[in-house]
Amino acid sequence: MFRALPIGNRPCYFEFAVPRVQCLKCKLVRQVKVRFTKGSEQQTSFLNNVILLLVINPTSDTRFVYDVCIMEPYKEIIHCKPQKFLRMTGITQKNFSDLYDKVKQYIENEKKLNPLKRRGLKSSRVSLQDCILLALYYIRHYPTFQVLGNVFGIQESYCHKVYSRYLRIIANVEKLPSRLDLIDNKRETLIVDVSEQPIERPVKHQKQYYSGKKKSHTIKAQIIACATTGKVLSVVCAKGKKHDFSVFKESRLPIHPNSKLLADSGYQGLKNIMRTP
Repeated sequence: MFRALPIGNRPCYFEFAVPRVQCLKCKLVRQVKVRFTKGSEQQTSFLNNVILLLVINPTSDTRFVYDVCIMEPYKEIIHCKPQKFLRMTGITQKNFSDLYDKVKQYIENEKKLNPLKRRGLKSSRVSLQDCILLALYYIRHYPTFQVLGNVFGIQESYCHKVYSRYLRIIANVEKLPSRLDLIDNKRETLIVDVSEQPIERPVKHQKQYYSGKKKSHTIKAQIIACATTGKVLSVVCAKGKKHDFSVFKESRLPIHPNSKLLADSGYQGLKNIMRTP
């Protein structure tokens, strides 16, 4: 029986049969070495991640869970199937390469503008690809920084530092169009919808984040995109309790009067303030 990560305040144990082997010459009997009980922290976290995934989504095929769901560094995930890369990061491999080029160029420009940033070590324990992947993992799966640190072999505090820095860089290089871009006459049809992202239960003001639809604490993101090109034109965030239509009204986006909006049943009453098909 081996101890794993606790679930709440209750200890969690992993029990399985360990085979024994006997030497034919000396007749010595010993236990087979279990690779995740000793060694580096990454091997121990591997067992912890598998147990947590089995608790969330029970399955008898542990190898399938490892191949599909467990987060991996860039040097390992780059060789996986495109479908798995998309599920793990939320973007395709081509989009990741484009994002890498933009982030690399942004960092080089910062060093040119501020020579003091050239100080320190020339190399880092975490590559630039892994830094971007770390930020995408947190946005996509919302794990703890302890788990992310075990994946990339770094400390929890340094993991938080990397995430905070590269999230700011990604937000700077992937800027959305301005609010005035919605007034463009060329975009006749727009699509508006709201998605909800589950979050941990807040310490304060829990009721404001609780979504009755999802039965959990969430943050809503209202997205407006062009129906022709699929380009995202606006993103507005709100607390999970707020209704979809209330998010749209309070955002006060400058949409052209001749534009048509495609929306679901959550936007009943939209025709009274906007032109709809």
